[in-house]
Amino acid sequence: MQETATRMAPSSEVEGRLYITQSPYYSPAFNGAVFDGPLRLYFSQSQEALALKFYFELRAKTQSMTEQWPRSGGVNLFVMIYPTEETFDLCFLSQGLQWTPETLPLGRLGRDYVVAVQAHELEGDMAAISKKLTGLIRALTPQAEDPR
Repeated sequence: MQETATRMAPSSEVEGRLYITQSPYYSPAFNGAVFDGPLRLYFSQSQEALALKFYFELRAKTQSMTEQWPRSGGVNLFVMIYPTEETFDLCFLSQGLQWTPETLPLGRLGRDYVVAVQAHELEGDMAAISKKLTGLIRALTPQAEDPR
């Protein structure tokens, strides 16, 4: 099966929220997803096992943080696991965003964040990508109020 990517029409906003499926970051190649409160993983069915393994690794590392993250109405984090380099280039790289080897490709969708992960890189070094994403989740997590 050959997967192809197409650019979506410019984002539309409904009730103050932009929809990832109508953004340039989205591809029809994404036919699987995991929604866990503000964390949203999108992936191709051919990467389902990889995506689920990654999701459970993230959950194990961020359980205490995500308990403080609002389950609705707050900032969402969309993690797009691009199945091919072509899909990544078309949907993410074409946005002109910059990143460093220490960070993950990161974009904005209104008040939400979009992280790009290439499936072949995730297969190669899941631990490093998980660590980078955990750092981002930590930065986005509202700090618990001091009970003093």
